[in-house]
Parts: sequence; C-alpha cells; structure tokens
Amino acid sequence: MEPIPTCPATRATKPPRAVHLAVAVGYLGLLILNGVQLERAAERLEYGPRRDLACAMARPFATLTRALHAHGLRDRVAAWAQKVGLSVRS
Repeated sequence: MEPIPTCPATRATKPPRAVHLAVAVGYLGLLILNGVQLERAAERLEYGPRRDLACAMARPFATLTRALHAHGLRDRVAAWAQKVGLSVRS
C-alpha cells in the first residue's frame, strides 16, 4: 500500500481575536440599525425594574441610531422587503 499524500500544514482558520472583533462589529451594526425599535419594544414592557433596565440600555443606541439616521435605512429596507413579498416584523 502506498502512503496517503498529505499537504503541508496550513493555517486555514482565523485567529480568535479577529473572529471576536468581527462578531462585535456585527452586533454593533445590528444595534445601530435597530436602536429605535429596541427602545420602542422596551417602552412597551410592563412597568417595573425590567422595563427601567431595558429602557436605560436601549436609549443610547436609539439616540445613536437617530443621530446617524440609520433608522431611515432600516425602514427603507423593510419597506422594500414588504414590497417584494417578504415578511417583515416591525
């Protein structure tokens, strides 16, 4: 039997720091695009400490979303998705 040929060791995976950075940037982007909706959802919660915490956590992202006008981008994408027949939750 002939030995199975092997390829030299290559580093095909990304270092953990790069992966963590990419995930963090992705989540930050999602928070910026959905800040206003997060704030609205927090305001609909039942009064109490959970609502206070949710509002306090969502408010900075909602402010940033409004300052960057990112909520307009999200609304336009949602309107387009509904126009082409995709289901969109608001």
